[in-house]
Amino acid sequence: MARRAMAAFLPRSVKAGVPVMPRSCSTCFVTDRFPGVRFGDGGRCDLCTDGSFAEEVRQGTWGSLADLQQLGDRIRQSRTGKYDCVIGVSGGMDSSYVAYVAKRLVGLNPLLVHYDHGFFCETARRNLAALVDSLGCDLRVLRSSGQWDRKHMRSLLRAMRWADVYWGLCFGCTYALPASLLKVALQEGITVGMFSANLYEARLRLPRGLRLRVMAKGVFGRGLPHLPLAALHLLAASYYLLRLKLELSVPPASNLWRRRPRMRLQVVNVTNYLPWDVDAIRKTLEEEIGWRLPQHPSLGMRFDCRLEDAFVDHTYREATGSTLHSLIADNLVYAGVRTKQQVAEAVDFYAADLPERMDEVLAELGLPPRPRRGESQDATVAAPAGHPPSRAATAGVLPVASLRSALARPLSWCPVAQAVARPVPVAKPRAAAC
Repeated sequence: MARRAMAAFLPRSVKAGVPVMPRSCSTCFVTDRFPGVRFGDGGRCDLCTDGSFAEEVRQGTWGSLADLQQLGDRIRQSRTGKYDCVIGVSGGMDSSYVAYVAKRLVGLNPLLVHYDHGFFCETARRNLAALVDSLGCDLRVLRSSGQWDRKHMRSLLRAMRWADVYWGLCFGCTYALPASLLKVALQEGITVGMFSANLYEARLRLPRGLRLRVMAKGVFGRGLPHLPLAALHLLAASYYLLRLKLELSVPPASNLWRRRPRMRLQVVNVTNYLPWDVDAIRKTLEEEIGWRLPQHPSLGMRFDCRLEDAFVDHTYREATGSTLHSLIADNLVYAGVRTKQQVAEAVDFYAADLPERMDEVLAELGLPPRPRRGESQDATVAAPAGHPPSRAATAGVLPVASLRSALARPLSWCPVAQAVARPVPVAKPRAAAC
């Protein structure tokens, strides 16, 4: 019964017990593993033939540059401090263009804010430096002094190791990014925040409840013995996330229990006033501020965070058969901005070498590499030379000492857990009498 119940979570291509090559759309990268997709004549999926996304992108821009400049005049007149607005920047395309528009086209004096979790790619860091130098804007860089974000990531990765899907890895940034903006804005007396809403990245068409179903498959499909240890790691991750929220706390106090803090700024969405033409934006940034794309094939966007290039792409592929970058490429195809052939190289790049990119991040966090398919998820202790392995090792069961330390690791801040992890003293054997 349990086996039949778990079959409901499996994609159609593996329900029969034998892997089958998924069917792919002829004009985009969606496969029959994507939940709810249907294929029609000619091998095209219903997402390609729908046509509503291109209209949604067009309707997202209802104003003009002149309207945005008039709004900028009112913002300058109501300014009470040194800066007109606050803008979160990462070195990626969207935030860099918002800063360029605010400074060069609207004539505002923005304060740029960058929250650094330590996993931005080198190209994004160079773009951020070029942006500041070219525009002459002030930049505030915020980092967690207690490294609570890294500790949160470590615990989440440990908890999700057995499920091998990593929904929730971005929870820390989901709160920290807007909280950083609000914290700096309150300090400087800024009341306006500018941002963009890139629909190519935002509209992913994931069915409601998909994340929960995939997590259930990952957790329960690998057996119940892993659950207690995973729960302890999740408890530690929740504690570290709370400490991060306290470090970046902004009123009201109820923000501590929200997924993201309540935005207490006048929000200006630049996408409502300027069409988000990715080719024109890239050309402008390259010519005006020396902004550059990474050396590897890319979509022109969404390349700044190494966590997304690794664990998030892997999770989306496990859940839908497509990486996150593949779904963004699909949106470019649906809007008529690109063809499948034009973005195929970038999609293939992000889909390749995912295990290696994930292991690089794990190594930076001091965690062991992920086990490959078919390897045991459990740690075992090698037997001494000339001795057969113990029954616990061959069965994949953690020895008592390893289990004790494993249970205490995610709760290193707890004195009780440390007492549990403390090794039991063993009496030294007496030397044999001559």
